[in-house]
Amino acid sequence: MNGNISPVPFVDKMPTGPTSRILQNQTFARYVKLSFPGYRIFNFLEVQVFDASGTNLAFGSMASQSSTLSSCAASNAVDGITGTHSICEGLAASAEENDPWWMVDLGMSTEINKVVIWNRVNCCTERISNAAILLLDGDSNTVGQ
Repeated sequence: MNGNISPVPFVDKMPTGPTSRILQNQTFARYVKLSFPGYRIFNFLEVQVFDASGTNLAFGSMASQSSTLSSCAASNAVDGITGTHSICEGLAASAEENDPWWMVDLGMSTEINKVVIWNRVNCCTERISNAAILLLDGDSNTVGQ
């Protein structure tokens, strides 16, 4: 990752449900990475990455994360499920660790206009507070946030 750009928190406290970030500049990226600073757990329902036409580029794409809690796999956050009430159904979650992260590979560098994160609604909403959204090129250099 390019050391010249420091990740900044997306939001201090994430509300329940969807929270979006509309990018001010045209940004081309291959990867969208969520970074969670400190020793912690993260969990959330869905990440959507939209291009100018409104297409969700993340849906069904290859996702990965630094660790996995139970069966709460990275791929759950790109499965289209934005609401759930049972453990790990549609939920991505890490084990407790230093600086956990989650990332989706869009397959190629493409224009990104908006990123939407769907937080849990039934509990634990603070687990994605201070998350940073990083947009990375094919070489994993930060090109936007």
